[in-house]
Amino acid sequence: SPHTPPRIVCVCARLSRMVSTTASLALSCLAFVVAPAVILFALSFATLHTVEYGLDFNAITMTLDSKTWDQAGLKFLGFGHTFIKFPRVIQTIEFTPSRRGLLHTRTADGLPLTLGLSFQFRYLPARLYQLYLDYQGEEELVYVNNARAVISNTACNFSAYTF
Repeated sequence: SPHTPPRIVCVCARLSRMVSTTASLALSCLAFVVAPAVILFALSFATLHTVEYGLDFNAITMTLDSKTWDQAGLKFLGFGHTFIKFPRVIQTIEFTPSRRGLLHTRTADGLPLTLGLSFQFRYLPARLYQLYLDYQGEEELVYVNNARAVISNTACNFSAYTF
């Protein structure tokens, strides 16, 4: 204003710059501290469904916690953690024309034998940690290969009349 002394105008201008600088600093703090903290916090959760077991895998340190999680829900594991999930329900392995093909073997007489079969298994929560350490998530392939070998070898012990 025309009647304001120059000293007051100068103080008001400095005060205005300080407020502007403080607002910029607050926005920078919000952008570079608070927002990433909120994002990291949100990424620290994992879910388990009612039909799943889980093992806590830390992707940062590449370690696996031996505790088996068996309660469904949203869990706070920490940033970089995720669940390695296993089905809680009974699993079926089939050797049928539509799944993995039929098993081909021979009887004790040397005659060809073609078998179609299925079997079921379920995971035991107390053994999931060791199962994962042993097979690294490829346990079903091991089950299929072992079943194929055991069934074929056992069938060789019987004559054609047994079947």
